Amino acid sequence: MAWHNAGTYRIGDGRGGVGAGQQRFAPINSWPDNANLDKACRLLWPIKQKYGRKISWADLMILAGNVALESMGFKTFGFGGGRKDVWEPEEDIYWGPEGKWLAGERYSGDRDLQNPLAAVQMGLIYVNPEGPNGNPDPLAAAKDIRETFGRIAMNDEETVALASQLVSAAWASASTFRGSDNSGGANGARIRLAPQKDWDVNQPAQLAEVLRTLEAIQKEFNASQAGGKKVSLADLIVLGGCAAIEKAAMAAGTNVNVPFTPGRMDALQDQTDVISFAPLEPAADGFRNYLRGKQRLSAEELLVDRAQLLTLTAPEMTVLVGGLRALGANAGQPMHGVFTRRPETLPNDFFINLLDMSTQWQPSTGSEVVYEGRDRKTNEVKWTGTRVDLIFGSHAQLRALAEVYACADSKEKFVKDFVAAWTKVMNLDRFVTYS
Repeated sequence: MAWHNAGTYRIGDGRGGVGAGQQRFAPINSWPDNANLDKACRLLWPIKQKYGRKISWADLMILAGNVALESMGFKTFGFGGGRKDVWEPEEDIYWGPEGKWLAGERYSGDRDLQNPLAAVQMGLIYVNPEGPNGNPDPLAAAKDIRETFGRIAMNDEETVALASQLVSAAWASASTFRGSDNSGGANGARIRLAPQKDWDVNQPAQLAEVLRTLEAIQKEFNASQAGGKKVSLADLIVLGGCAAIEKAAMAAGTNVNVPFTPGRMDALQDQTDVISFAPLEPAADGFRNYLRGKQRLSAEELLVDRAQLLTLTAPEMTVLVGGLRALGANAGQPMHGVFTRRPETLPNDFFINLLDMSTQWQPSTGSEVVYEGRDRKTNEVKWTGTRVDLIFGSHAQLRALAEVYACADSKEKFVKDFVAAWTKVMNLDRFVTYS
């Protein structure tokens, strides 16, 4: 509710947004994107009734969003009140030329969006989750995403930051698979159920935010389909990660199609034995630069162990680590191993900067697991990394693989190989054979 209130803002004429709480009035209250949000307003009515003029509807809607995030452990920047109550819809806002919901008559030429509009179709807040006009074309969708979010004052970095959360959620869901006993994996969407939703490595507050967004998309999609056609949350979690990778690769200058195969189903909590699934919780996940306390094995040994459980080859393990670092998928989002000035995109910078001879690595003061990469001439800290990161420069065989991806002509190969390894992990529990 809070997001859909704020998301109507557009920079073209400065109109829209949450300032007047217009979500209560036509036409916004009837937009397909806002289905059932009238019920959310009804839930807030007892609070509004109690405090009356002390808090406006607009403030209450945003505050409710903040409280929802904070209740799940997310730390907000705070809350600023002062919005005023209004009693009628704003009639000075042009929402588009269409006369029907979800019609798209606002483009001309090579899909040039009419000013001052930001949303892609009548009745949507921003983009169509099914693709432009319902066409699942990832490249066309990426263009719409960049254009629309740019028009609501979000730059590429902020847009892709949302995408990195989708990558993290998809990886957290699929990477529970163990080839040793074929347990775990993305099927079932158990990432949203206990115990997985509460695992420290999965960043519960961030995960809850992503899942809430995906659940809203799922509900909207399923309600709009005929003939009983539905999408599972398990599929949406994986699809969200795939779409985010395409967006990140494009931002780094490489167009790529990330394969996606639907067909996963959603499990229920009573179909998920908490005790049986608890052993799947990783004490270490080098792919996300995560290490929980002191372990018997070193962090780099635990990375290799986890890669073996995921049935990954050494090249697949290597390219996944480099790609996930660039995408900002570290648990807790520290910058260790993020050897790029273009974070949350998909360049091969991890390998280029790791092997850069102008950088000297040394242990960080006060930490046994973090290292500093300092400029040999100025002694300034350029990067920080863990043992897992540095093993790809110090181990002869892994360094040989890192060198492949650090070459000047390897940008496209890196993306292609990353996508292939990613697709393998996303489908492990479907028992597909990869050559």
